[in-house]
Amino acid sequence: MEANRQEESREAILGAGLGVLFFLFIANVVFAVIGALGYEEGLTDFLGHMLMAAYAAIVLRLGFAERNYLVPGVLLLAAEAAAFVSVYVIRSSPAWLIVPAAIVSAAGRALEFGAHSSAVSALSPKLAKRWTRVQAAFCIAMAAVWLALMLPGTLFALILGLAAIIALVLVCAAAAMYLRFSYKLFDSAAE
Repeated sequence: MEANRQEESREAILGAGLGVLFFLFIANVVFAVIGALGYEEGLTDFLGHMLMAAYAAIVLRLGFAERNYLVPGVLLLAAEAAAFVSVYVIRSSPAWLIVPAAIVSAAGRALEFGAHSSAVSALSPKLAKRWTRVQAAFCIAMAAVWLALMLPGTLFALILGLAAIIALVLVCAAAAMYLRFSYKLFDSAAE
């Protein structure tokens, strides 16, 4: 009986947490688009950093229900803290801080996708496999981004960079869709 109650609590925590992640993800994309269009850059950047910090904190909080979320939560929070310090404390973007933060953020995101896969695997092996594919696609796209950055000024780098950006947009769309599926899955399992 106690184990059953703990499982219900785990599912309720994961359902609620993944639901919040879904809405934070969508809000962050909206602020990123508004900022990219040049409207209220300072405000949208600041709100984007706050949303990402909240997102990372919730991923970390999910680690208490599913252990696989702990490391991604710590990595995402550390990367966001470094980005925030870079922009609002140092007031510049030194490479010695931004490059490691970007690497830590990418690792955190990849591990987060793996944690989603692990969390849903018992309830939906099909959705777990989809999360694993998103994780693999993200890793390949990020490797392509880093390779394109290493080969500046070449046509190959331009084509690779554009392909990586398109792949990352598709990964983000899939991640948003699967976050919604995941939180609905846990919500229905908790009932």
